[in-house]
Amino acid sequence: MEEWAEVRRLHRAEGVSIKEIARRLGLARNTVRAALRADAPPSRERGPRGSLVDNAVRHARTGCRLNIRLDPLGLTVAVRDHDYGGLLMPLAIDSAGRRGHGLFLVAAISRTWGVNPTENGKSVWALLPVMDPVNDTTRHR
Repeated sequence: MEEWAEVRRLHRAEGVSIKEIARRLGLARNTVRAALRADAPPSRERGPRGSLVDNAVRHARTGCRLNIRLDPLGLTVAVRDHDYGGLLMPLAIDSAGRRGHGLFLVAAISRTWGVNPTENGKSVWALLPVMDPVNDTTRHR
């Protein structure tokens, strides 16, 4: 929101060019143009779909806890909830529906994933590959 206001102030009050605003603020010129066209700051909210947390909320219907860890193997994302509904299996994607395929997508993009029972529920986790910014390659260990 602060960037949106600053973009508009620089351009309207000080007459700074779009290219110069983009350079000063470290934004893409298209982002600057969008801020100048918009009547309000951009919304940072995301709809409730598609993530491990969303699945825990939708299916377990309990509170949940998100753990994220970055190590040499990659990024591990784990969601723990208070419902152990048995073995979870990813559903193959077909044209019949647009929902219910979250674990299929997790399996497709992760190196490995799994479900661990806990004392009062389960933990669904995925190990995701990360880019090595120095070598511009994906870490594989």
